[in-house]
Amino acid sequence: MTQQRPVLATAPSRRHPVTQRPSEQKRWTFSFRFFNQIDYFGLSKSDADWFVSLLARLATLSQEPIERMRADPTTQNAWRYHPVNWSQKNIPIQRTDLTWVTPEYRDNEAEYPLVQFMISRTLGRVVGFWDESDVFNIVLLDPLHNIWPTKNTGYRVDPCSPMDCRFTALLGDILQAQGIACNGNECPSHNALKRLPTFERLYTALLIHVGEELQDKLAKSLENGWDLHQLFELGLECAIASGDDQKSAD
Repeated sequence: MTQQRPVLATAPSRRHPVTQRPSEQKRWTFSFRFFNQIDYFGLSKSDADWFVSLLARLATLSQEPIERMRADPTTQNAWRYHPVNWSQKNIPIQRTDLTWVTPEYRDNEAEYPLVQFMISRTLGRVVGFWDESDVFNIVLLDPLHNIWPTKNTGYRVDPCSPMDCRFTALLGDILQAQGIACNGNECPSHNALKRLPTFERLYTALLIHVGEELQDKLAKSLENGWDLHQLFELGLECAIASGDDQKSAD
């Protein structure tokens, strides 16, 4: 007779040990999902030193507990951290102008007020808001301190404009070329431009570090009429040929 096994009323559960980590205050983290450039808040007049200063300040804040800035008036004053005053004299923007920020944030000033903190006294401000996850969303960079015109400067705001990256500048040049009218309808260049983008050719992009010595050689080669594709192709063929010769010798 087969012996039956006893039935357990409750199956034993497997529990994974919970690793106890010491609680730690939340530190600053940043998001650029709502960052934009507009007139008076563009980067057209910002040099490389300004960008280095901005990154250095963000790095410093990334080590700071959030609550210290929120609760300590001394820390707030040191960073010039305070809400944006939309009634400030001569302020060149209003909250409703932030059309690229989703309405759930833009139209809820009570829960998501925009605040500023300084990069330095002379290098301007960073403007943004805290979201529901305690991430600081950067909305505007203010290198000329236009978000807070002061009496000391006669409430002056200084003009600056958005600065394109090389990719957006190239797209702008293509759009401009597409809009140029030709004398005839059979202009091959204009017809080709109008068809862009075709996505008929897909290329693999390679990022290659080039040292100063190679940069000089590359510049001279380009001046002599070579293009990057030709140089890469020639170098690749030479490397393959050299490898084949080495195998033959072995």
